[in-house]
Amino acid sequence: MGKKFKVATTIASALLPAMFMAATSFAATPPPMSEKDFAEAKNIYFQRCAGCHGVLRKGATGKPLTPDITLEHGNDYLEGFITYGSPTGMPNWEETLTKHEISILVSYLQHPPPMPPEFGMKDVMNLERDYSSKQASNKKNEQY
Repeated sequence: MGKKFKVATTIASALLPAMFMAATSFAATPPPMSEKDFAEAKNIYFQRCAGCHGVLRKGATGKPLTPDITLEHGNDYLEGFITYGSPTGMPNWEETLTKHEISILVSYLQHPPPMPPEFGMKDVMNLERDYSSKQASNKKNEQY
């Protein structure tokens, strides 16, 4: 019996990591999304969520929502959390977002976050110039 037990535990210890890796890689696959749904969910995220959870979803006043975390929690958990909120500050969105919007947001959160566009010094200077010209125009209009 001792020898059979050792053989069984040796086989199990060899197979378990492979089974775990297969299950983990399967579970770590984000749900499929159409380009349209991804774009809509991205827009919702930046309008409703990025202020607390950050542009790259690494967390700010809200907790991080990176795929390593969201994939682990899964669809049902994320959907419930978004729909009903939490007592620790996450608002409920069931009266603001439709079921479809919550559903695509759940999928979106399990995908890697898109990189924000680069905003270089040239862009900053253009904004400053645009702002200055609008300010001058407003002052001119105030005189009348």
